[in-house]
Amino acid sequence: MIVVLMLAASLVQPFSPVPFQARPSAVEPIAATTEYDLVLTDWQQGKPLALKHPLFQLDYVRAGEKVADTIVFQGTSFGQAGEITLDFYTTAGDPVFVPKEARARVRVDREHPAFTLAASIPPLLRGRSGVVQVTFSGARRAAFLLHVTF
Repeated sequence: MIVVLMLAASLVQPFSPVPFQARPSAVEPIAATTEYDLVLTDWQQGKPLALKHPLFQLDYVRAGEKVADTIVFQGTSFGQAGEITLDFYTTAGDPVFVPKEARARVRVDREHPAFTLAASIPPLLRGRSGVVQVTFSGARRAAFLLHVTF
C-alpha cells in the first residue's frame, strides 16, 4: 500500500525538465543522467527535425524572421486537443524565468493540428547552451527535451 501511494505521489509532482525515468539518485548529478531527444546547433537558418511521438511531432526549427533572438518550432499534433508549450532551462536543469505573458503556448485540436510555436530566447541563455522543453499537455502529456546552442 505504501509503495502505491509513493508512486502515485511521485506521478503528480510538478513536471521537471528531467524525465521521470532519468531523475538522479541522491548521489548522481543531474547533468550525468539527463538524456536529450536532440542536440541542436546551427539551427538559426532552419533545420528539419524528426522528433515524433504518438501525441505530436516537431518538424522544423528556425530563428525568428522579424525579431532577433527568437526560436520558432513548427509541428503537428495528431488529433487530440491540448496545448503545446515551450520552457527554457539551464544545462544544470534550473528553470529560466520567463514572464507569464511572454510564455510560448499554442492550442491544438482535431481541426487545427498544425502549429507554430515562437519564443524569445531569455537573456540568460543568449550566446550560451541551454535546454528547451516542448510539451504537449492535454488528456495525456508528452515532451521533447532539446539541448540547444543559442
